[in-house]
Amino acid sequence: MPSERLQRQIDRILDQCEEAVDARDWDLVRELCDSALRIDPDNEDALPYLNASARGTAIENNSRPANVSRDTTRLRVLAKREIPKA
Repeated sequence: MPSERLQRQIDRILDQCEEAVDARDWDLVRELCDSALRIDPDNEDALPYLNASARGTAIENNSRPANVSRDTTRLRVLAKREIPKA
């Protein structure tokens, strides 16, 4: 469970994500979901948006949606790694 400070940050990101969904800006939706999942890899609110971005992008490109669950697993692994300090 993220701290209150981190949860507020996640909430702000997800608010922006809602706006990006309304605008059908699927690339921005994906970027925002990636950000939320890096903070909280188990965030269940970001996952439906991430799936929607994959479907939206696929529809726009007339192709099949990417395997989001595989991408999400990879993001969770990356998010849990410690970021080296410069």
